[in-house]
Amino acid sequence: MIIFGFHFIKITDPATGQEFSSNPVYVSTEKPVCRIFWGDPHWQTIFSDGVRSPEELYGFARDEAFLDFGAISDHMEAVTQRQWEYFQAVTNDYNEPGRFATLVGQEWTHNQHGHRNIYYRGDNGPLVSSKDPDSDTLEKLWQTADKIASTGNEVLLIPHHSANKIMGCDWALGWNPKYEKALEIYSCWGSSECHKDDGNTRPIHHCQGEIAGRHARSALDLGYRFGFVGGGDIHDGRPGDCLDGHSNVVYQSGLTAVITPELTRENVFDAIKQHQCYAATCSRIYLEVWLEQNELAVKCASEHGLEAAEVIRNGKAVGCISPGTDARVIETSLKVPALSGNEYLYVRATTKKGDIAWCSPGFANGEK
Repeated sequence: MIIFGFHFIKITDPATGQEFSSNPVYVSTEKPVCRIFWGDPHWQTIFSDGVRSPEELYGFARDEAFLDFGAISDHMEAVTQRQWEYFQAVTNDYNEPGRFATLVGQEWTHNQHGHRNIYYRGDNGPLVSSKDPDSDTLEKLWQTADKIASTGNEVLLIPHHSANKIMGCDWALGWNPKYEKALEIYSCWGSSECHKDDGNTRPIHHCQGEIAGRHARSALDLGYRFGFVGGGDIHDGRPGDCLDGHSNVVYQSGLTAVITPELTRENVFDAIKQHQCYAATCSRIYLEVWLEQNELAVKCASEHGLEAAEVIRNGKAVGCISPGTDARVIETSLKVPALSGNEYLYVRATTKKGDIAWCSPGFANGEK
């Protein structure tokens, strides 16, 4: 007999008696239209300030960390044009629809204007560097994106570690709604969701720490419309399974979950662009959230048990949902006032181990 709902596969080592549990598996009555695929789209290589070659990174992500998708997003200021051509070739070699999807990616690194990861929907695109006079400011970067898009090559620009004092984003410089469809809310540097005084359990310590006004909520309060993704920004050559998290400076890396029908490069890109994605720390927490009119439905699960799922509206926690009889699962719906104007709402789920998942925010009139 098939029992529908959440399941966890438990494995016991007969020699030691140790027990291990899988991450959640959801069994539905019908074949799902979309599935959840896990990836890390933010890695550095030996060509800048990381370790391992592109081939080694892709091999580790696919075969050892068991990710579904990933992307090298190395600092282009340290990469030559010839090396960039090599990066793209390796990325395309490892792209295998249905098994492992890769995005052609890079990082535009500018400490005065904020770092942006650049991703192409296709299999190639130009090298974009903050050292280039044509793209040495945020405004010029957006103009460069316009030129790229005019050729038919779709592009995404994703800000990251936005709350950091040195490497972060001054939201007063603006936001580009055409290309900046997502914000990397979490990486090994920590969470940029909100200030530590507002309950951030993983604030950024690196590079002089965080600064008020640069968090994800700060941008949302200004009317900016981001989906949420998580990344590694790893430098240790282990995407999806980094060795960080054992000091007071860095944490374990983050993950992005995309919700899409099939595992392809184009579908991963489109899911992020359309906010069909969510961010998590290094734990594959199941999180589905629907917001229609005044109805908020939440489906969440973790093998480590759930502490709560908090409803965040306009930067404030307005509701806290606890698990029921099974401490690993939350399945519920509740009434919420309709969103209007620049209002936003998202759900943050926390496990008993302190891992976190953030769904992409919902906005008034279902705006993306």
